[in-house]
Amino acid sequence: MRSGATGSQQQVLIEEYKKWATQHGVGTMSGDSKATNASYKKMMATLAEMKGHHPSAPIELMKLLNDPNPSVASWAATHLINFCESDSLLTLERIAKSDSGLIAFDAKMVLEERRNGRFKGETW
Repeated sequence: MRSGATGSQQQVLIEEYKKWATQHGVGTMSGDSKATNASYKKMMATLAEMKGHHPSAPIELMKLLNDPNPSVASWAATHLINFCESDSLLTLERIAKSDSGLIAFDAKMVLEERRNGRFKGETW
């Protein structure tokens, strides 16, 4: 997409991001590393496109912090941690305390790494 793409194009990217984050969670919970890795690559490519062409992308991504799917909310929080740190940390803490299995564990690890200064996060 070109710089200055429309809001509807940005919404398509948000939906794509959500799809890949969801599929990443499914792969994580089922132990399917091939599907998990493929979803991760596609999610990161979608994130890169959003970052490169949509200045309001982080604001739109913030809506996913309250997504009912813990994988979607956790990934959004992880990617937004430098944009809206307190909201992102609250989201990760909520998921870390949930019964979301490996997704909860991943959220705990992001929190721990952030608190120990080892997780830098995305630049917006």
